[in-house]
Amino acid sequence: MELFTKQGLADDTDWSSPAQVEPPAGRQHGLRETSALTVVCRTGAGVEVVGTCSVNVLMKVPGRSPGQRASWQSIGLWPAAGESPPATSLPLKLDVGNNVVIAVRLYNIVAPGAATVDVDVMPWRAA
Repeated sequence: MELFTKQGLADDTDWSSPAQVEPPAGRQHGLRETSALTVVCRTGAGVEVVGTCSVNVLMKVPGRSPGQRASWQSIGLWPAAGESPPATSLPLKLDVGNNVVIAVRLYNIVAPGAATVDVDVMPWRAA
């Protein structure tokens, strides 16, 4: 299932920073189970190209009191500290509980010839 298509390769805003506003509604998605995220870079004609990028999955955390705005907490970061960015076509396992709202932040995208980045999700199935 496609979560969203990002136009261009510019870094996303870091929504986990308290100074930032929430991610746009089109970038907030509900998940109900452990999932596999796949990031695919494409040319303007839709042809897949090899690329790498950093991915930060943020979970919406409700405000602690009425009227307090929600915050966004990082629950998945690829690459981990000291690792190289993963190839964009490899699935990334995301462990979530039931009924969480996430936003996927993409940055450090390197994909020569790419015009868009597709982010897909499906239930995680062990091989």
